[in-house]
Amino acid sequence: MFALRDNENNLSIASQAWETAEHATSIAKETKKDSSTMTSIAALTMVFLPGTFVATVVAMPAVGWTPGDFWKYWAISLPLTIAVLAVWQIWIQLAVAGKWGKLKQAMKLGSQPDESSA
Repeated sequence: MFALRDNENNLSIASQAWETAEHATSIAKETKKDSSTMTSIAALTMVFLPGTFVATVVAMPAVGWTPGDFWKYWAISLPLTIAVLAVWQIWIQLAVAGKWGKLKQAMKLGSQPDESSA
């Protein structure tokens, strides 16, 4: 009689755990979709932001660029955009590889004096 009640309790607990796991799985899938959307927005921002910044600087009256200087806009904007995207890609690669924490640790160790030589 007690064993039957224990089995029913265990079955109920297992069923609730299963439902919780299913909910957690669906939340994880939705979070992954949201994360990929945010990555797309960040990438799009990084493509347009450097050019927007340069255009703002060029539009200032103090700079005094003429329409013939338009090539300078591209000469500054394109390398700046490529540099921003490269830094972002390196940042992502370090984070994905799990090396970001190791890099920060190495930087801390490099800046601290060696206690074993004292």
